[in-house]
Amino acid sequence: MGFIETKSKYHAALDGQGLILQGAPDRLAYQQGQAPIYGTRFASGDRSYNDLSQWWYFFQTSWAAGFKDFVSWLDDAKYYFSTNIDAWSENGAIKLSRKPVLHKNFVEQISCGSEVEVNASTKKYIGTYDDASNEPLIYEYSGADWADIYAGQSSANQNSISQLSGRAGIMWISTVGVGHTNVVVTWTGSAFTDQSAYIYNAGATISFEPHSSRCHIHYQGTTYVFVEDATANKYALVKTTSSNPTGAGNWSKVFEVAAVSGLPISCVIYNGLIYYIVANFSLGNAELHAWSIANSVDTLIATFQNNTMPLTGAGDKMLKVLNGKLIITVPPKEIWQIDGSTLTRIYIADPYKYDNFSAEARANLDVGCVIADNKAWWGNLMYDGTYFFNTWKEVSDLASSYSYPLFVDSGGIIYCNDTVDNTILYSFTLSGSSYKGITGKNYIILNNFDLVSGVDKLAYAMTIIFKPLASGQSITVEYLTGELTTNATWTDLGTASYALDGGSVTDKTFYFGDSTTFKKMWIRVQMVGGGSDTPTMNDLIMEYLPVPTYKKVWTLNVNCGDEVKRLDGALVETVGRELKGRLERSWWTKSVLDFQDVDYATTLLSGTLAADATTITIDDTKDFPEQGRIRIDNEEITYTGKTPTTFTGCSRGARSTRAIAHSDNAVVNNAYKVIITELNSKVPVVLEDKEIEYIVGIGLREV
Repeated sequence: MGFIETKSKYHAALDGQGLILQGAPDRLAYQQGQAPIYGTRFASGDRSYNDLSQWWYFFQTSWAAGFKDFVSWLDDAKYYFSTNIDAWSENGAIKLSRKPVLHKNFVEQISCGSEVEVNASTKKYIGTYDDASNEPLIYEYSGADWADIYAGQSSANQNSISQLSGRAGIMWISTVGVGHTNVVVTWTGSAFTDQSAYIYNAGATISFEPHSSRCHIHYQGTTYVFVEDATANKYALVKTTSSNPTGAGNWSKVFEVAAVSGLPISCVIYNGLIYYIVANFSLGNAELHAWSIANSVDTLIATFQNNTMPLTGAGDKMLKVLNGKLIITVPPKEIWQIDGSTLTRIYIADPYKYDNFSAEARANLDVGCVIADNKAWWGNLMYDGTYFFNTWKEVSDLASSYSYPLFVDSGGIIYCNDTVDNTILYSFTLSGSSYKGITGKNYIILNNFDLVSGVDKLAYAMTIIFKPLASGQSITVEYLTGELTTNATWTDLGTASYALDGGSVTDKTFYFGDSTTFKKMWIRVQMVGGGSDTPTMNDLIMEYLPVPTYKKVWTLNVNCGDEVKRLDGALVETVGRELKGRLERSWWTKSVLDFQDVDYATTLLSGTLAADATTITIDDTKDFPEQGRIRIDNEEITYTGKTPTTFTGCSRGARSTRAIAHSDNAVVNNAYKVIITELNSKVPVVLEDKEIEYIVGIGLREV
């Protein structure tokens, strides 16, 4: 850095070298202007908008590619996250999600459920954890109400129903506990049969008496059941071809594993193999295995670390087949997929969303997923085989609560409960007429619009295009220019509603306030409906103008002669050729120089300056204008007022610099950082036996 005293000595100075300027009427000594800021248009916006003479455009016309964790916006039909918003059922539109409806309030906590054909009658069933008598229950839905069919069948040693399924008119029941009776049970519709003793058969089938069965499957006329004794560190897979075994002879062992600490919790048939998950609760890991029925070979596919596999109720939900692919849920944060034989992770919870937005943006993977409408559904998460979407929250819309699925009936209705109270059973109809509609609870957040993020952008207007609104419907647009956090304060830009605009308007424009500039902007769209309907938004278009930081340019004619006099009459010490050489070298090397303009002023800080201070105390402000800019070290600061010793109304880190702390007696001035962009020289007079005198023209550009 080079500064010299210029007042009453030089017109200007460049990197510590004083300059005397010289001009004529047709060749001014000094000119200053603005550097060009618009050149070739940046590669952004919609090229179908032909009129780009004024505003540029940010737009989004589809959200059909689901959410993404990468925050920056692209024209990729994605969004950052949503809650209670349906972005999948109508291509190019966002609507309110359907709403879970209260189906039944049970006394016991729900552990699992299924729709099962029993004795030629298909009904819905719910399994529970212990009731007041310390035994799990099974409820049957008659079409009017739920009735307990299991009371007295189980014992106090069994604590929960883990899985319910049907085969050939018989219901199969897996339970979890510490006893050795009613571990595996079948039901004909009129009688229960405890299969536990048949499976053990005094050690003839397997070497231990099972006390839990967390999962089972049916395949090509055979039922496969996983049983275990955690206290003995053993588990086994047994099978039967009988639809309702009546003795030990109906059972045989597939394999048995001893001296392990893991337990099989979920299983499925995929490509003729039995895939199953063994959860090691003490170590927090889980293993994915595949058993070949044809070859009797067990293969360890993968080990998943740091998971929270459920103790019960996951028998048919942690492993699901969707569109020929095996979906593996690994709570709390991962989902994997096997496509034929290749294992790939297709989802991992974004740490920022997971840690900062609770259930508003987070998925609940705790009990796995169900398949409905050819899609996989978890809590606040759906996978259509290609993209992931946020879905709906639980009924009360609490910020910290999830809804999670239990089973799907033959009509495609998803039955679920939630983390607020899992004694309550809800039904969710994908094509139903009950919609979410609470103000402030139904919104979608677009990815951060940060194209050319180093450049300020002037926001002008936002236009939304939507279907005609009905009574009670509204669409509100908000924006945020700061960091996206749970408690961020959004600015309301405007609302389109039936009450304000009637039922025929299909687009509305909202205007930003004067001088709304931003480098990055989040946009949130909130939707409200009438309960039995939903507004539908199709397009969002923002008009804005890039306004890069304004920079100055100068044209100077410098007298590089010998015996040039300063403004005070003294001779300039640097001879002409030496000064010309210095200027040429800076031009060749593209050096960044300190430029003291014709209005240069300087002083010193009086005391240290904090990075967030808005009043700056200095030695003297007399040479500075009432409003202007100053530079301290590499920080620029603008101010709106002054006293004899202070600058007031200071905006720190101005003009794309960074606000930092400064030490006492730091130099305060209004200099610029520049490069020489143009250099030429003229010789006005050449006389015999006299040194050549140059007038050097230089162009400067602020950097």
